Amino acid sequence: MFRASVSMAVLILTLVAGAAFVPAYGFGAIAYNPRTGAWGYSFGYDDLSQAEAKARSECGQGRSIVEWVDYTCGALAADPDNPGYFATSTGWRTQFDAEESALWDCGPECLPVMWVCDD
Repeated sequence: MFRASVSMAVLILTLVAGAAFVPAYGFGAIAYNPRTGAWGYSFGYDDLSQAEAKARSECGQGRSIVEWVDYTCGALAADPDNPGYFATSTGWRTQFDAEESALWDCGPECLPVMWVCDD
């Protein structure tokens, strides 16, 4: 009887401890339509395809470029006079780093458009 109780207690503690390490929802996405300059974003999704679909839905009609983040930050920069000239950057730990990287990749005419962090 004592052995069964100890085994049950170990099983319960293992399940409870394991549950503490289940990750929170962590997918987000940035979508951009280079033809129109429309953009969209999402965060806090447990499924990548849902995160991408949400971001795309905010871009309107036409083809949109999608980048995704997973417990990181991403940013979009674009030239306000030429929406076809843009850059995205993902995988950064902070908003600042994501924006700086997107601006660096995009060039001197570009401005930050948006950022998303999903942690």
